[in-house]
Amino acid sequence: MPYGFKPVRSLYMRGPTPNLYRRYSIADDYATGLFKGDPVAITTDATLIIATVGLNLAGIFEGVEFANDSREVIFRHHWPASQSGSSIRAYVFDDPYLIFMAESDQDTTALVAGDVGENVDFISGTGSTVTGISAYSVDSSTNATGSDIGFHIVGSAEEGETFTAAATVMDVYVMPNEHMLKGTVAGV
Repeated sequence: MPYGFKPVRSLYMRGPTPNLYRRYSIADDYATGLFKGDPVAITTDATLIIATVGLNLAGIFEGVEFANDSREVIFRHHWPASQSGSSIRAYVFDDPYLIFMAESDQDTTALVAGDVGENVDFISGTGSTVTGISAYSVDSSTNATGSDIGFHIVGSAEEGETFTAAATVMDVYVMPNEHMLKGTVAGV
């Protein structure tokens, strides 16, 4: 089951990636739910929106803190669609050099070891309002060398760094390629 993009490590820092996120705003009553692990972008008014293929990413959504109508401060791993509140603070892993683990769908075209270094896009999904977790995954059939593709394939996250066959799923390591804080890179 897809789980979005989980931060694993930084390309330039040693150790895990605690607290490598920054605060952003979400427009009051933004009508789309956001879930932990969703790719997000920013609009011209600097508020977060769910990313779609082709947009430069702001990063990966971690959670949101806001004051509800009763002025209670609430932290959630998901932004409920059309939620109203004040002091909305979204937390986003926005370092363009973070490496994330994500599920590859391995549908009709499986990723193979030779695809490491290429780029791949993502598939949207509806996250869980119970767990707050994303349902985004990597679309294995979009792997290519073009620079206008969302994520760069770093390697297999499977035990022994193996790759699975088509019609299965597997975990891979990816790094944002289309990101607002850096230029895109063509795959190899």
